[in-house]
Amino acid sequence: MKLKNSVFKSSNLYRILGTNSNAGEELIKQRYLEKVREFPPEENPEEFKVIREAYDTLKDPFKRSGYDLETKYQGQASKFLQEAVDYMDWGKIEEAEFLLNKAAELAADNLYILRLKAEVAVMKGDINLFNDIFEQLEELFPKKQEYLLLLNKIVLLLESEQYTKYANRVLKEMEKKFPDKKSEMTDVYIGVYDQQGKFNKIWNVLSNELKTFSEPDEDNIRHFLTAIALINKYEKWEKKDSLIALTESFIAKINEDQELRDYIIYVLDENYFEAEEHGDIKAQLYITELLMLFEDDPDLELEYKKLQLTEKILNEVDRM
Repeated sequence: MKLKNSVFKSSNLYRILGTNSNAGEELIKQRYLEKVREFPPEENPEEFKVIREAYDTLKDPFKRSGYDLETKYQGQASKFLQEAVDYMDWGKIEEAEFLLNKAAELAADNLYILRLKAEVAVMKGDINLFNDIFEQLEELFPKKQEYLLLLNKIVLLLESEQYTKYANRVLKEMEKKFPDKKSEMTDVYIGVYDQQGKFNKIWNVLSNELKTFSEPDEDNIRHFLTAIALINKYEKWEKKDSLIALTESFIAKINEDQELRDYIIYVLDENYFEAEEHGDIKAQLYITELLMLFEDDPDLELEYKKLQLTEKILNEVDRM
């Protein structure tokens, strides 16, 4: 499908939204909503996709900062940053730090660069440096989006197991400051509690989230699959019935969408093959039961009965 308006072919995200680089958060949101009304997604899917991608970048101070850096300094900054990220992926911290400092010479107060430097500080195990960088970020970051800054702080801290308790403290701080954001913090809670190995706390968070599901949107699908994976990881297969009960209508809606249903089956199949590879009968039973919710396949039912028999035999052997 061709784009109806040449503006959407532009690489300038501000131009796509009909604004400029001096626009504040509220104006960017206003322009985005105006564009959506002008190009509703059901009638203009391609245009809406471009509009949404532009907004997703410009509404996030970190992403916007990275975009602004790229457009202002063209290839020079991006070369430093891309190489720095590559070195970070390879665990070459000193090289990454050197390149980030080179990029900072172009824009010392750039939020995107500072975030990368904070990530390097975590990799180095230098919590004092990390805190110093976040003090800078707190001064520079839009006050109305402090929630997003704290969220990024937690995400970075969770990259190292030694800072899990610190991440938990920041999470508690977020709860107090932003009680209305609690439902948006599911992934953060899960990340913190998973690193601490606290399944009961994970399940409390997930079950509260699962019971609110209505439409199978991207976030709900992700949390549904996360629940499936974590039940399996912690071998809490007895939670399967609760999972199904909480998401019964949600599962029915997934089954109404062939593409979505196929995706869920694909993910479950991958989980099954992994369990099969490890010879984990209980996990295979658990995943097969879930697959049966999405597939009406006699072979699947037969496989389930075989697994039940195998489990019974293994249990009897264990008792001998």
